[in-house]
Amino acid sequence: MLKTIKLYIHGLKLSWFIGILDFEYERSQIVVFDIDMDVVVPKKEEDMSVENIVCYKSIVDSIKALREQGHVRLVETLAHRVAHVCLRDRRVVCVSVKLSKPNAVPEAENVGVIIKKRQEDQ
Repeated sequence: MLKTIKLYIHGLKLSWFIGILDFEYERSQIVVFDIDMDVVVPKKEEDMSVENIVCYKSIVDSIKALREQGHVRLVETLAHRVAHVCLRDRRVVCVSVKLSKPNAVPEAENVGVIIKKRQEDQ
């Protein structure tokens, strides 16, 4: 049986051009990412090293690189792209991506989407 741990990135706030309204094409807005991953780790503790683990900084850098693809219309689309970034590392068994736009609806504290994907969904 594979030994897994939960690796997470919570409260990652990035400025993004996202949305379907006209003004959302003209100015970026804050998007908050909460990501939970089940990650395979070495069976023996002594085999734990930087080379043998999933690096959350690398994942954050890859998410930031997604901004270079330009404007995204739907939070669902961005959430799927983020999940795909996480699952590129075969050690990530599954991922849950919660994406929020805290300033999208004035009457709501937060709006967004949560998706879950597994390695076999790729």
